Amino acid sequence: MVSTKYQCYFFLLTTMLSYGYACSNITDINNISNGNTTCHLCQDIVQIIDAEIRIANGSIAIIEDVVRAFCHTLLIPASKKECLYILSQLQNIINWLIHGISPKDICIKLGLCQS
Repeated sequence: MVSTKYQCYFFLLTTMLSYGYACSNITDINNISNGNTTCHLCQDIVQIIDAEIRIANGSIAIIEDVVRAFCHTLLIPASKKECLYILSQLQNIINWLIHGISPKDICIKLGLCQS
């Protein structure tokens, strides 16, 4: 039987590969920290958290490890900073997800997406 921790890392790896592919499609590298990219990054991270809760049934410590590992894979300092900010809001994000708030609405609440 595969441990939950390894399932989480597998999920993280597949998510990173998907995110890396999405980032490779960004044409204007100078605008990578624009609001649209920030919003998409936030939604991606919230979806990782949501999947860890619903699919992997991860504990807060595991979710924190997975998101922190994801943040550290980001090469652009502004994106890494935004990712770590989202991580600092983990408990709020989990509560909002449990109450059925969408990733986009959560990112609006965090000030990383526009309504």
